[in-house]
Amino acid sequence: MTHPPPKPSPRLTKVCEWLCLLFAVGLPIGVVTFWLVGSPTDLYSGIFGSDIMDELPVAPGLWQRVAGAGVMLAPTIALSMGLLSARRSLGLFAQGQYFVAEAVDGLRRFAFWGFWAVTGSIIAPSVIGVVLTWANARGHRELTISLRPDQVLGLLVAGLFWIIAGVLVKANGLADENRQFV
Repeated sequence: MTHPPPKPSPRLTKVCEWLCLLFAVGLPIGVVTFWLVGSPTDLYSGIFGSDIMDELPVAPGLWQRVAGAGVMLAPTIALSMGLLSARRSLGLFAQGQYFVAEAVDGLRRFAFWGFWAVTGSIIAPSVIGVVLTWANARGHRELTISLRPDQVLGLLVAGLFWIIAGVLVKANGLADENRQFV
């Protein structure tokens, strides 16, 4: 005899829903705060590592801090949009509405925004590296390019969510078609 699969915990779903909201609002505030008041060592090491610290100015100018915040806000806002989309889906899941179009659409939007957030996190350090070393003498400007394993994993997870959401859309279409025959 087979047992029905367990339902997701409504309490855990609600906790995740609120965490999505907290991070969607808190992350952009944190990014701006970090870039406007963070120590130069923290700003530089986050982008360049510790290899070229002697090539960098003692402290970035205000325009460099504002530009850095603006550049890093792009992937952060994309992530926030994805988290808000996931939050909508989680709210529907907590109500037991697992396969409604709005829940599936929220997952698709989460994947879409997550993909762009990760893509932005790959591009942003290169742009910020140029901004932070712009005032350096010729030959001492830096262009950094890196791809970390967590970024590759993030792209993979976003792609998987996108595919799964597409499968759910197709399954909903087939279910609607089957209901019309009955």
